[in-house]
Amino acid sequence: GLSDRSVGTLEKLPIWPMTTRFHRVPVPSSDRRDAWAVNMKRTFQDSKIVFLDPDNGIGYMSRQHATLAEVAAMRSSGRAVVVIKFPGRQNHDIQIAAYHSLLRDHLRSASVITVRTCVSIEILNKNRESQKLPRIRWFTILDADDVLIGRAETFAKQIDGISNCRADLV
Repeated sequence: GLSDRSVGTLEKLPIWPMTTRFHRVPVPSSDRRDAWAVNMKRTFQDSKIVFLDPDNGIGYMSRQHATLAEVAAMRSSGRAVVVIKFPGRQNHDIQIAAYHSLLRDHLRSASVITVRTCVSIEILNKNRESQKLPRIRWFTILDADDVLIGRAETFAKQIDGISNCRADLV
């Protein structure tokens, strides 16, 4: 695992292709957010895949959300946009259907697929007893071509094959 769980450490991992770019400019206050989004779009104009990591998914203009307009601005012909989401406690199938519907209706995406992952980590609870705690993440891909969909399927199968991990494609 990563001993230092910072974004900087993640960016330095040897897994990234040499052409990988990161946008390290923090989300500004709402009055400067449009300029920030334009700058981000310009930074990634030649990228084939853009990964967005808003803390709380897609929602209203806050530092913890990406807006639908910002996600739309990252879209481009021949480019896929991936958005990470941490689902709520409600029924996941209902949530994901609503999420996909929102993205299809508002963004008119050619395709919307999600790799759902769950990694159970072992922690010590307040009684100092070991227990498994699920960490659920969704990686939703907009405008994926057949090659990227195949890669997502392979990724989900590989994660699903790891002990204490589950993944599927929706």
